[in-house]
Amino acid sequence: MSRLSNRDGIDHINIYSKGKTQLGKMLSNMYELSFTHPIYGKFPSVESFWYFNKFRRMNVGDQILFEFRKLSGFEAKKRARQLDPEIDNGDKFNGQSRYFKQEIQKGLRLKVIQNDALKRSFVLSKLPFKHYYVFFEENDYEPEEYQWIPKYFESLRDELQGK
Repeated sequence: MSRLSNRDGIDHINIYSKGKTQLGKMLSNMYELSFTHPIYGKFPSVESFWYFNKFRRMNVGDQILFEFRKLSGFEAKKRARQLDPEIDNGDKFNGQSRYFKQEIQKGLRLKVIQNDALKRSFVLSKLPFKHYYVFFEENDYEPEEYQWIPKYFESLRDELQGK
């Protein structure tokens, strides 16, 4: 059976920091491409915005939230795990709630529309989006709980293409 990752860039675009296409890497939450949220300000990546939103719902205080607005994606994930080692286990604090997803979708949208090179590449793309992790000697892992992200990118692309 052929691995999904063998077809990345051929019949789909993997939204992943280690994907094979530049667009897939740029769309990853980890990719450092800043955007400015109209209420919360500037973020260096969607991943930092992700943890900002998770901890904002936990009422941790402004100092910690401000910290997430300055951290890269990898630094934000590391800091989040220092503050709460269980933060990424399952759906802690409704991390996948409808409200949380809507907030992250706003961040994804802002990242695309505020960065001209990304927006141009995104709008010109035609391949379907997927999201999965690539492990060295294992099968690729397509986490079901995050499939709303490529679906959102599909709908955003249709909107920006005027469909």
